[in-house]
Amino acid sequence: MAEILIIDDDKQMNKALTTVVEDLGHAVSSEFTLKGGIEKGNSGNFDVVFLDVRLPDGNGLEALPKIRAAASMPEVNILLEKGLRSTSVIPSFFFISGDITSSYPVIRIIGISCRIFIISRDSSVPFIPGIVKSVITRSNFSG
Repeated sequence: MAEILIIDDDKQMNKALTTVVEDLGHAVSSEFTLKGGIEKGNSGNFDVVFLDVRLPDGNGLEALPKIRAAASMPEVNILLEKGLRSTSVIPSFFFISGDITSSYPVIRIIGISCRIFIISRDSSVPFIPGIVKSVITRSNFSG
C-alpha cells in the first residue's frame, strides 16, 4: 500500500484525487496550502506527492526541493493547469529539461525528476482515475 500526499487548493480536484487514491486501496492525506503540504510531507512517510503549482501561499515548483528532501524522498507529480506554462507559473530561473508537450512528460526541474500532468480544471476530473492509477502502477505499489 502506498502513502500518497495531495497538495492542491482546488477543493474539487483535491477531493477527486483523494477519492481515487482511497478507491485504489492506498492511504491518502491532503493539504490545501503549500505550508501545510511541506509540514505534512516532512512529518510523514509518503511515497508519492501530487502537487499543484499555483497555491494560495506560494508556487509549488519553488517548494519542490523541500518536498523532495523529505526523509521518504517521495515521487513528485506536478499538476499544471492547461495554459499556465508562462514564467508566472514556471519562473525562468528553473532549469527545465524534457518534453513538456507530451501528455505526461517526465522532466527535470532544478535537477529533480518529476512528472507533469497538464490538466484543465473544468474538464480533467474524469481523467483523474487514469492519472492516479498510472502513477501508482508505474511506481509498483499494490493496493
